[in-house]
Amino acid sequence: MLTLPPRRACNPNTPFQSIRTLRLPFSTPRHATIALQVLGVDRELKPDETQRDLSVEGAVLVANFRCVSVRALRTSLSSFMDFVALVGKTVDEFGDKK
Repeated sequence: MLTLPPRRACNPNTPFQSIRTLRLPFSTPRHATIALQVLGVDRELKPDETQRDLSVEGAVLVANFRCVSVRALRTSLSSFMDFVALVGKTVDEFGDKK
């Protein structure tokens, strides 16, 4: 399992009200790792409200979100999924061409 170190911008006493785990399958473990490396560099817009941890399990990208509110979770997930869609299209277009 490949994991990025978590970014801890939140106060450790922050009461996370909304928690969600996404498991996003890719066609190969290499593609999932590429997605992890690409998505891992993006910081949350409001790091005091949202904490995100990314890891790879085989060909699956695992994203854990902890947010202070449902609204913060929705905003973070929406933005993240836009980036995931872009990464997926890019990997499909340019990845592993021989």
